[in-house]
Amino acid sequence: MKHLLAAGALAMAATGATTAAWAQEFHAGFSLDYASPTEGDSQTAISGIAGVTFGRDVLTYGVEAEAGVPLGGNTDYDTTRFRAIGLYDLGDYEVLGAAGFTRYGLADDSEDGVNFGLGVQRDYSDWTILRAEFIRDNMSSDNVPDATTARIGVLFNF
Repeated sequence: MKHLLAAGALAMAATGATTAAWAQEFHAGFSLDYASPTEGDSQTAISGIAGVTFGRDVLTYGVEAEAGVPLGGNTDYDTTRFRAIGLYDLGDYEVLGAAGFTRYGLADDSEDGVNFGLGVQRDYSDWTILRAEFIRDNMSSDNVPDATTARIGVLFNF
């Protein structure tokens, strides 16, 4: 995680994103996730999400980390994701795009992969954000199927 934040800071410095008009926001929250793998059984999970965003005007970008634990379903794996996110402001709503790394924690092993996300979020108040998103996990192993997750969440700005 330290390397990811350092790389983000270097990228911002290289693009001149360190001007006074540039904003930084920390956020944390939780989501209810429904994962549907290409093969096998679905899973319902709750995920904790934390991140930081930087931006000017209509484009915002940042990083997020999340950890999910299963609530129900016929599968039993924990989910960890590290993602780069980008937000485009459309007025009342923001379109979200994300990409990063995924790790599924299985009972006796773990499997790694990559993830891609597409969603929308809206400010409910000055400190509350509502988010809806689809996340695709492409796993690198034949033992664990790829999965698509539908997410509904709430984030809080700090």
